[in-house]
Amino acid sequence: QMSDSFLMLAPDEPLLLSYHARAELAAGNADRARDVADQLMSMPIDESADAILRFAERLETVDAERARQLRDRFGERSNEAMQSLVDQALAGQIGVQEFRDGVNSLVAGGSPEAKLRGAVLIAGVLDALDDPGAAREYIDLASDHPSDARVQIEALRSNAIWATPAAAEDVIGRLRLLTGDDGTSWRVFEAKRVLLTDQSEATAARVVNDLSSVLRVSPRDVLALQLMAEAMIRVGDLPRSASFATRAAEADPENLVIAMDAIDALVRAGLNTEAEARVEASVTIRSDSPAARLRRVSLLGRYGLRDAAAQDWLWLASNGDLLTRARAALALAQLDRPEVATDLVAE
Repeated sequence: QMSDSFLMLAPDEPLLLSYHARAELAAGNADRARDVADQLMSMPIDESADAILRFAERLETVDAERARQLRDRFGERSNEAMQSLVDQALAGQIGVQEFRDGVNSLVAGGSPEAKLRGAVLIAGVLDALDDPGAAREYIDLASDHPSDARVQIEALRSNAIWATPAAAEDVIGRLRLLTGDDGTSWRVFEAKRVLLTDQSEATAARVVNDLSSVLRVSPRDVLALQLMAEAMIRVGDLPRSASFATRAAEADPENLVIAMDAIDALVRAGLNTEAEARVEASVTIRSDSPAARLRRVSLLGRYGLRDAAAQDWLWLASNGDLLTRARAALALAQLDRPEVATDLVAE
């Protein structure tokens, strides 16, 4: 009766309709809920999408086909709207607060799971932007959801939380309780924490021993392989460091940063032929990271891969900061692209 009254005031409001449909289902009026579902299918998609998706979950029990149609329509568009906000925030087109407000608006009225996904997304974008509030965002998320291993892992995968290893230690402790002493994920993050806080060779040797058992269970664990490569440097075994670094690159072949780390490890070990081969292979990896592209373009120039270097400089000319674009102008002039260089200088 309450939702009927509200709908008299705003009969075409999707958020109110989704709540009304759930009330109809709860009252046993499945046919009326189906009518609302059909009405929603013809409506524009806005911030009410998550509330409609929650209605679709309830509708599943009485009309699986209509529930699927709602999920197909509103799930895809809700994700598109969320991705648009992410893209704008990362490009600096909107500020952090506007991004946060936009995400919260999209998940308002949604399920607790949808709201949690929104909170994790906000933290992730802050982390990518190197925002000073990112660490606190992850710390609060992890402490607010102490029984959710996924949230603990998301926090530990961030860059921001590792600025305060003590905060990471608390999250690792919760993850260990959730997964048990035999769990591999907490062991990998603990190895990272130990390597950050203790630079000694003895500690590195202990990490090698601990991660060896992890890699026997999960031989393609990228972070474990990266940490083994780091530990091997500290114990003075550069060839094995290169081996673990290249295994990490093979386990995550589309990650340009890891590919560059593998090349650095090969050069450090004196394996220059293998390093050159990996530089040539890396040209197919796409990346939206200016820092990673700068690392690659330096290697491409060193090994004489001028055309590939020009492509990276062209990308950096469009996506880098002012200093990077100035460097791109100089490099492109030297790579026989004077017209592009001239336009960059003029701009």
